[in-house]
Amino acid sequence: MLYHITSATAWEQAQRAGQYTPAGFAQEGFMHCSHAHQLAGVAYRSYRGQAGLVILCIEPEQATAPIKHEASGSSGELYPHLYGPLNTSAVRAVVPLPLQPNGMLQMPPALPRSPTRARQEAFVPPTPLTVHIDEAVLTDLRDRLARVRWPDEIPGANCCWKEASIQASISAGVVCVRSS
Repeated sequence: MLYHITSATAWEQAQRAGQYTPAGFAQEGFMHCSHAHQLAGVAYRSYRGQAGLVILCIEPEQATAPIKHEASGSSGELYPHLYGPLNTSAVRAVVPLPLQPNGMLQMPPALPRSPTRARQEAFVPPTPLTVHIDEAVLTDLRDRLARVRWPDEIPGANCCWKEASIQASISAGVVCVRSS
């Protein structure tokens, strides 16, 4: 399920027209949507203090316009963008987004979820992965490592390199191999 915040008035107009196109669509060329875990942040950043809002709960498989997940903002987080008008038949539910006296929006306790999404999120046990590396390659690697002249210490890395059981750690961007 995808979610989009709009005014109740804009949604009423869309229902009469059979499709919804947000005000910023002409300028941006797409409609901003969110996944459930992104919705509260979007509401806070973009709609704080606005009354008369609703959340459109969109079934992505029913949308006639293409949907692309693209990085948005400085975080690089992927958000769904709808590249075309939203057909109203793809909206499964409309949930009020009330404004509290303090100007904050009150997120609903639960949002409708897509049945297909719920199935996708069901636990699937991991599939074991087997990587075969030819023994000759491993032998060559062991021989090369045995011939390496390891320094006693790397300046500024605060670690020593010695032959022993090896424990890898990463410190300040330098991989240190410490003896135990």
